Amino acid sequence: MSNKKWVQHISGQGEKWEVDDECHYDGCWSVFKKKGRLTDHYFLPLSEYRLCEPPEEWEDVTFQTRVVHHGEHSGLVCDGEAVRIQEGKYRLLKVELAKPEPNILGYSQQWAFVVERRKS
Repeated sequence: MSNKKWVQHISGQGEKWEVDDECHYDGCWSVFKKKGRLTDHYFLPLSEYRLCEPPEEWEDVTFQTRVVHHGEHSGLVCDGEAVRIQEGKYRLLKVELAKPEPNILGYSQQWAFVVERRKS
């Protein structure tokens, strides 16, 4: 079990922030966000942010997923297991691959689906 603490706005909406227990500032949560090799620090007011559950973690399993056909039905299988979105273990994300650019047929958009599995 991790000893990490997380805070979120009291409205329950918005981003969850990891608390930095090593850095203190009166009346504020010291939080940080990692961006590659860089880490940004912020100070969030205690009056506006409360401790919360950690954010859900998902892993990309798109390349382990394949489409299977059985009669008139098709479905997704990942590592030999049916991908059932409604059970909450998997999710599909629709992502834009390219911004629309004018061409002779008008605007062209390219999309892909990414399959993610919830980490335990």
